[in-house]
Amino acid sequence: MCLAVMHHLHINGRQSFARLARLMDALSAKAVIFEHVDCTDGNIHLLDHGCDIEYDLETVSGELANYFKVTRFDSDRKTRKILLCEKP
Repeated sequence: MCLAVMHHLHINGRQSFARLARLMDALSAKAVIFEHVDCTDGNIHLLDHGCDIEYDLETVSGELANYFKVTRFDSDRKTRKILLCEKP
C-alpha cells in the first residue's frame, strides 16, 4: 500500500494530478491512501507555492479513477477527505 501526499507534489512540485495518478498506479501493487486537502483548507497557505492553487475533489478523484476504484471517507476537517484508491 502506498500513502500519497499529492497536494504537496502538485503545489510545490508543480506536477499535474494526471501525472501523479499515473505515478501512484506504477508504484502501488494494490492500493493508495490519499488525503485530499481542499484549496480552502486553513493550512494550504503554509505551502510555499508562488502560484494560484485551483483544484477540487472532483478533479483529483477523476484522475485517480482512471487507475483505481476510489472510495471517499471523512477526515479530521471538513476541508479534507481520505481517498482509498484500490486497483481493480
